[in-house]
Amino acid sequence: MVQTTRTQTVMEELIGLINIVSKNKVKNIEVIGSPTNYQSKMQKLYDGIASKRFNTSKDAENFLFPKDPNRSQKLKRLTNRLTKRLLNTLFFIDINQPKFNEAQKAYYACYKDFAALKMLIGRGNRSTSVKLGERLLKKGLDFEFTDLALDVLKELRIMYGTVLNDWKKYRRCNELLNEQFEIFRLELKAEGYYIDIARHFVGSNATKKEIGSMAINYAENLGQYLKRINTQRFISMAYMVIVLKHEINNNYQQVIEYSDQAIDLLELKGERKNKTFIISFCTKKINAWIKLGNLEKSEAAIHGILQLIEKNQLNWIIIKDLHLKLLFHAGAYRRAFELYDAVYTKKRFDKIPENYNEQWKLYNAYLHYFIAAGKIVLTKKESEKFGKFRLGKFLNEIPVYAKDKRGGNIQALILQVLFLILNKEYEKSNKQLDALKSYTHRYLKKDSTYRSNCFIHMLMILPKAYHHKKAAVRKARKFRNRLAEMPLATADQNAELEIVPYENLWEIVLESLKG
Repeated sequence: MVQTTRTQTVMEELIGLINIVSKNKVKNIEVIGSPTNYQSKMQKLYDGIASKRFNTSKDAENFLFPKDPNRSQKLKRLTNRLTKRLLNTLFFIDINQPKFNEAQKAYYACYKDFAALKMLIGRGNRSTSVKLGERLLKKGLDFEFTDLALDVLKELRIMYGTVLNDWKKYRRCNELLNEQFEIFRLELKAEGYYIDIARHFVGSNATKKEIGSMAINYAENLGQYLKRINTQRFISMAYMVIVLKHEINNNYQQVIEYSDQAIDLLELKGERKNKTFIISFCTKKINAWIKLGNLEKSEAAIHGILQLIEKNQLNWIIIKDLHLKLLFHAGAYRRAFELYDAVYTKKRFDKIPENYNEQWKLYNAYLHYFIAAGKIVLTKKESEKFGKFRLGKFLNEIPVYAKDKRGGNIQALILQVLFLILNKEYEKSNKQLDALKSYTHRYLKKDSTYRSNCFIHMLMILPKAYHHKKAAVRKARKFRNRLAEMPLATADQNAELEIVPYENLWEIVLESLKG
C-alpha cells in the first residue's frame, strides 16, 4: 500500500512537470521529443501523460509493461529517469512568447544565467564569470530580484577582493551587498507577517477575530519602512498586511483605499511590474465592493482585472468565482447560471486546488435549487446539458468542508434542508433540522457564524409553524431581526460562509410554504 501510494505520488509529480513543459514552447530539446527517440518507453510514457491517456501509475504500467511481473519497479525507474530529463528540459523553455511579460522573462533568464554562473565559477573560468555576474547583477537590481542580487554580489565580492584585487569594485560591491541585505531582511519580515496572518484563513472559512490585534501591530511595524523600501515585494507584502488588518475589522472603505495605494505604487514600475501582486490587490477591492453592496463597481473591477489574466489559469478561475458570488448576492440567478455554464468544465477544473472544485460544486447545487424554485428557467437544451441534481452524491463530494467543524460545511447542510422543504418532504426536513440543531450547538459560535446561527434558528421554526407561511413569518421574526441587525458588511465571517445572503434564501423558503 505504501509503495503504491509513493508510486502514484511520483506519477503526480511527473504529470505536473509534463504539464509545464508541454504548455510552453521548448527550444532545442535533445532528450524529449527527439525524432530518434519516438519509440522508446520513455517517450511513450511522456506522450501518454501529455495526452492524458495515463492519469495513474496503473494506467502507465498496463500500457508499457502489460505482462511483466516487475512492472511497478520498472515504471518507478522509468519515471525517475524521465523526471530528471524533464528538469533538464526546463532550461530550454522558450521565454520569448507573448504570454510572458518583461518581469517573467527577466525572472527565468536571470535564474538560468545564475545556474550558469555557478557552474563557470566551479570550473574556474574567472573572466567569463565576472562579466556574466556583472550583467546578471544589473538585471537583478533593475527587476528588484533582491535574493538573486545578494547571491550574485556574494560571488562578485569574493572575486573582486581575493582574485582580481580590484578594491574599488570590492568596496562598491560590499556597499551594495549591505544595502540589498537590509532590503531582503525587511522583505522577509513583511512576508513573515503576511504569512502569520494569512495562515489563519487556510483550511477554514471562518474569520479569526483573535488575529485582529496581531494584524494591527504588524501593520504599524511595517508602516515605518514604506518610505524607505520601494521594492515591489516589500510594497506588496507590507500593504497586504495593512489591507488584511482593515479586512479583519470590516473597514472595507480602507481596504479599497490601501489597495489603490499599493496598485498605484506597483504601476509606477512600468513594464517591470509584477502583475500577480496587482491582481491580489484588485481581488481585495472586489471583495470589499461586494461587502459594501456596490455591485456596479464590483463588476467593473472584475472586467478590468480579467484583462490582466491569461484565460483558464487559476487566477482567472478565482476572479470568475468572485463574479459568480457577486451575481448570487445581487439575485441575478439567470446570469449566475450563464456564467457557471460558460466557465465550469471538468477538464478546466482538474488541475486546480480541491477547495475551488468543492466551492463550484456548491454553486452547482445552489443553481439547481434556484431552478427548482422557479428562479431560473432553462431551455430544454440547457436543462439536458445541466443534468439532474442528486443531493446524496453532492453531499459525498465535499470532503474538505466535511472536515471543517467551524462552519465551512454549513452551506451544504442548509442546502439539504432547503431542497427537502421545497419538495415538501417535511418529515425528512424535520429530521435534518434536528441534526442541524445538534450541529449548531456543538460547533457554531456567536461571532464568526452568527448569521448562520440566526438562519438555522429561522429554519427550525418551520415545524412549529406547521410549514405555514404566515405563522413562519411571525415565529421567526426575532431571528430575522437579529439577522438584519448584523448585515453582511459588518459580520465577522468569510464570504464563503454565505454564498447567497440568508435574507434572500428566507424569502424563497417562505414562497414555497403553504398559505
